[in-house]
Amino acid sequence: MRILLVNSNFYRLPVPTMPFGICLVASSLENAGYEVEVLDLCFSKNPEQEVTEKIHQVKFDVVGVSIRNIDTCATYDPLFLLQEVKDKVINPILKAYAGPIVIGGAAVGVSGEEMLDFLDLEYAIRGDGEEAMVTFVKRLERKEPLNGLPGLILRLDGKIIEINPPFRTNRLDSLPSSKIYRHINIEPYKRFKSPIQIQTKRGCSLN
Repeated sequence: MRILLVNSNFYRLPVPTMPFGICLVASSLENAGYEVEVLDLCFSKNPEQEVTEKIHQVKFDVVGVSIRNIDTCATYDPLFLLQEVKDKVINPILKAYAGPIVIGGAAVGVSGEEMLDFLDLEYAIRGDGEEAMVTFVKRLERKEPLNGLPGLILRLDGKIIEINPPFRTNRLDSLPSSKIYRHINIEPYKRFKSPIQIQTKRGCSLN
């Protein structure tokens, strides 16, 4: 199976953030034997065209979209970011592609159900995405039921029908390392002096 993973984060303040998480998911999928392409739209001048052309170039079996932020969290000048993701990424994908689309990323862990309704999509994965995404793809490949998949939020016919607890891995050291240099072009990030992330732990003490 071929999987397209899309980084939909356009927000670049105070500096652009490298899509570290989506590259971890890509590495896990590759280790499981799948063909993966990462489309980073952070610096795209025409994301609608880029995502449409990519989908037309290759027959993908699954499209995953990483969504980092819902808004800017700035009380003095708030900016809602999800509308731009819907207009410039999700809607063009829906026009060009009829297969399964799953969203993930930090924002999904906060408001996954509401985001599925807003974006009019069926699948979301929250929590640690590496193993959850591999399991999601394997079940699709084998035509197995998705019910009960850890981390999955399932929406059918406009209704949320299943919300599973966020997926948590207890084997962080066994997960593949991010091949961020191979999956994306880091040169634009270097021009902004964006830091390369190093993970030492995951999760929140406040649940």
